[in-house]
Amino acid sequence: MAYEKVLFPVVFTGKKKYYGISHTNKPNFNNKLFIQGVEIVKRRQSKHFCEVGKKVMDESMRLDNDNTRTLHRIVEDVLKETINNILQIDLNGV
Repeated sequence: MAYEKVLFPVVFTGKKKYYGISHTNKPNFNNKLFIQGVEIVKRRQSKHFCEVGKKVMDESMRLDNDNTRTLHRIVEDVLKETINNILQIDLNGV
């Protein structure tokens, strides 16, 4: 019999595009994500795009009791944080 992937929690972002925490024989809640088809794993993506995407995925997979934000809200929060970090960079020192 073929092995079927069991992902929980899981986020479906489009057709054949999803990510989640993989479980094989027993429950596994470590931080390693199984990513399939999502753009951050594809070639020719900027480092910044990949970092922001990874941060969104990590935040959306948190299993804390206080993580009741929607995926839309998580994306907004990560983008606001990224913009604030970019604005704080001192370009005169570069």
